[in-house]
Amino acid sequence: MRRLSLYRGLTLLCLWAAGAAAVLTAVAFTLSHVFEASAAALCAAVFFVPGLVFLRYWRRLYARDVALAHAAHVAEAEGVVDAKTLGKKLDLPEADATKVLRLALQEGHAKGELDDRGGFVSATAPRCATCGTALPRSLRGGSCPTCGAALPGGG
Repeated sequence: MRRLSLYRGLTLLCLWAAGAAAVLTAVAFTLSHVFEASAAALCAAVFFVPGLVFLRYWRRLYARDVALAHAAHVAEAEGVVDAKTLGKKLDLPEADATKVLRLALQEGHAKGELDDRGGFVSATAPRCATCGTALPRSLRGGSCPTCGAALPGGG
């Protein structure tokens, strides 16, 4: 079970229980049962506070997943990208861009690998027909930077 689903379930459970206890508090006050109303209010508070904590954590995990998916999309759209270029596109320092990309790879948001210099090579990146070097998608026409062979496509 993913952590996101777990925290969503805990959030909904706690907030539902807090809401039910709040309704029972109102009913008990309406029936002039002060002790029961106090107990129900205490139960509502006991469930409401953890519900808010779980809600905050759930939203944080969701935002993290969205950010990793965005970074992976930006990197895969380029095909081959170094950390400096990715950092500029994501508005992050180079070291942070490498960390984000490494996390996106580990968690399955991106398909590919990091090279020795910290650059990303997508699994679907176009390859040079002569030497097999991965090429950026933005590189059309011209020649291969590794072997110098002419590349198909035009500007």
